Amino acid sequence: MNSQEDSSEDFGSKLGSVVTNGFTCISIAMGAEVGLFDVLADCKEPKTSQELAQISGMKERYIREWLGAMVTAGIVDIDSSGERFSLPAHRIPYLTKNGSKNVMTCMSRFIANLTTNAFYKVKDCFPEDGPSGTAYADYPGKFEITADSGAPWAREHLVDSFISSYPVLKTQLENGISVLDVGCGMGLTTLAMARAFPKSKFCGVDFLEINFLKAKQEAESEGLVNCEFFAQDVEKLPEEWTGRFEFVFMHYVLHDLAHPIECLKVLRRVLASGGRLTVVDCNGHSAIKDNKHGMPGSEMNYTASLLACLPLSLGVEGGAGLGAACGKEKFIELFNTAGYEVEEFDVAPEDSSEDFGTKLGSIVTNGFTCISIAMGAEVGLFDVLADCKEPKTSQELAQISGMKERYIREWLGAMVTAGIVDIDSSGERFSLPAHRIPYLTKNGSKNVMTCMSRFIANVTTNAFYKVKDCFPEDGPSGTSYADYPGKFEILADAGAPWAREHLVGSFISSYPVLKTQLENGICVLDVGCGMGVTTLAMARAFPKSKFCGVDFLEINFLKAKQEAESEGLVNCEFFAQDVEKLPEQWTGRFDFVFMHNVLHDLAHPIKCLKVLRRVLARGGRLTVVECNSHSAIKDNLHGMPRSEMRYGGSLLSCLPLSLGVEGGAGLGTACGKEKFIDLLNTAGFEVEESDITPGTNSASLYFHCILK
Repeated sequence: MNSQEDSSEDFGSKLGSVVTNGFTCISIAMGAEVGLFDVLADCKEPKTSQELAQISGMKERYIREWLGAMVTAGIVDIDSSGERFSLPAHRIPYLTKNGSKNVMTCMSRFIANLTTNAFYKVKDCFPEDGPSGTAYADYPGKFEITADSGAPWAREHLVDSFISSYPVLKTQLENGISVLDVGCGMGLTTLAMARAFPKSKFCGVDFLEINFLKAKQEAESEGLVNCEFFAQDVEKLPEEWTGRFEFVFMHYVLHDLAHPIECLKVLRRVLASGGRLTVVDCNGHSAIKDNKHGMPGSEMNYTASLLACLPLSLGVEGGAGLGAACGKEKFIELFNTAGYEVEEFDVAPEDSSEDFGTKLGSIVTNGFTCISIAMGAEVGLFDVLADCKEPKTSQELAQISGMKERYIREWLGAMVTAGIVDIDSSGERFSLPAHRIPYLTKNGSKNVMTCMSRFIANVTTNAFYKVKDCFPEDGPSGTSYADYPGKFEILADAGAPWAREHLVGSFISSYPVLKTQLENGICVLDVGCGMGVTTLAMARAFPKSKFCGVDFLEINFLKAKQEAESEGLVNCEFFAQDVEKLPEQWTGRFDFVFMHNVLHDLAHPIKCLKVLRRVLARGGRLTVVECNSHSAIKDNLHGMPRSEMRYGGSLLSCLPLSLGVEGGAGLGTACGKEKFIDLLNTAGFEVEESDITPGTNSASLYFHCILK
């Protein structure tokens, strides 16, 4: 989408969908990792979350939160009772471990893995004085996931569709030739060809022996005497292999090579006279502008490349940094330079998409884009683009920002093909239209979704595999706040626009009784104030009132404390306090208590609310602002925007943090208004008024409460 094609509202909606799908993508990855899709697929009839827990040996509360994300995203079905869940038969091939169409589910696991292992390492590579790249040791589990994603094609298409479409090669393989499978990884393609063509000899090589050990064992157990594996650097294949192979095969390897020309020349040496090289690689063009339209999956290729393929290549001395979106024009140039003639190239045969496959593909592709948006926000590239008065080349952006051009260019590829950043007709200059700037920049007035992209990147990096370990009954009960470095800063950034522009001007102004009290002067407690953004906003607006911000971590509000001092805000103070243990001398001290997106996180909400009841003065008021949702999953299925984001974010952060505390309630982000009202009533409050919070686009609810 170019700037002339979208309005501000259009772009905001698009960005919201991309980021929401990013959360869903990570939840799909979690379901695949813990095996819940396979559990559902094995059930002959719909099951409750309790039944699924018994069948799987996992904790019901984690399963229920995951089901919330999957139902509201339209991945898992829920029956009319709202209690039983199922996976329709036509979706099973797309979602289960051995499903014949599970590529996109594997790719959701891939982006979760890359984000966990490399997001902040790659962020550090952007500056000119940062590391040149990453190392393979930075990506535990990556090869297993890429093997899983390639397994359906290797099983069902490599021989029957791909090789069969090349009659000359098929005949040679049937008669018996010697084949080299370069960068064989987990050995799936090597085994598939060895099984299909017993008269031919197959040699799989990969630089890591651990990658193909299982394949080697499979070959031995199956008695495949025509198949062998070697740990080899492709640049240094043995001299005795010169002229040995009639056919050399490379499957998604060339774009990863640090020194592609050298490798191709070595392969030329080991090819027999009249031998053939076949390369299968990512479909795309070499120029970003040519991938903008009609090249599906380009944004996924650029993002995966940015987090893995590119930095891995650049991490090697003299690395070419081709990247996954290297493109066919560059590939052909490489072949020609290395002494090959391209006889034929086309799209490799594979499955056609169906409705659910298309939907799933869109969700996962958006998941990749979401992570690239987070990267751009983290390194400040959106702000750099916003400050440019005219379109700039990637080289110019590198000079302005002090970052490496090659990393910027790959990121721009992801952003242009996703319709986030514009590219001009020359294909060389990039810009950020004015109406998109508020959504994408650090201090943008509408940057909540960009902040949420950073949030999902952060919690995925810090907690994805830790939360995975929590699912089994004998696993950890939850996580701890120490597991989430940087999370509070991101949440503060996400809440800052509302605090600046709506807390006083829209929200408090819509509550005349409270506004008058604040103007005249009352004592206010801001519970779970975090980085102190809401406390400061109220203190600035109502100088006659006294504001006390409390948070359990002093480090969270240190900057706010300094701001208050530098601005001379004498009506504002901050304390590190456990809400369950507020000082006895605070009893009856506060006329107004405010909680902003805090209640759902509390491990012991009733206990905390009773403490707040104690510190309220007679006639005092409590206002709670929380996520807008219902307590029952089925009620969030329609007409409750971003429910899948709430469940997905909760699964990785809010839920395990609460359950990680002894006796934790595990409310979760999608706790829902019915449950909130129940909690407030139980703790001795009467909900006087509840509605959509002004300035939040229906994302949150408020509850104005008085003492019973």
